[in-house]
Amino acid sequence: MFMTKMFGWLAFLLISVAIAIAAEVKVEAYITNNPESEGATIFSPETHIFYAMFKAKGLSPGDKIRGVWISDDVGDAAPNNFKIEEKTLTAQDSTLDAQFSLTKPGTWPRGDYHIEIYVNDQLATNAKFSVKALAKTKKLPAQNEEEESGD
Repeated sequence: MFMTKMFGWLAFLLISVAIAIAAEVKVEAYITNNPESEGATIFSPETHIFYAMFKAKGLSPGDKIRGVWISDDVGDAAPNNFKIEEKTLTAQDSTLDAQFSLTKPGTWPRGDYHIEIYVNDQLATNAKFSVKALAKTKKLPAQNEEEESGD
């Protein structure tokens, strides 16, 4: 009886420690089309490469960080929630500043996308973005008349 109780408490303690350690991992991410730029949520279909820039803290050496690119809704170009690509990195330290990239020649289908970032198969964060035709700036008719008149 004593051994059964002791084993139960030991199992409870180990599970609690594992949950506490997993809860300490923090991952923040954003999407950009240039690793030197800030994040954005809307991109042109002509964007050739997307970067999911992320910072992870509270890792243990050997932790697996996996990025899964998903198209949520891109019309007839692919089924909803289609997995486009997946890559995995291995942590060497308790922190990791890294990126996952996604490249496509030609244009991207218009629609909604996201990346899911997992740490040891636990979803840590996701970052959403859209591909849309970007609005072009047009001159107002009054501006055109002033420019033509030379004023």
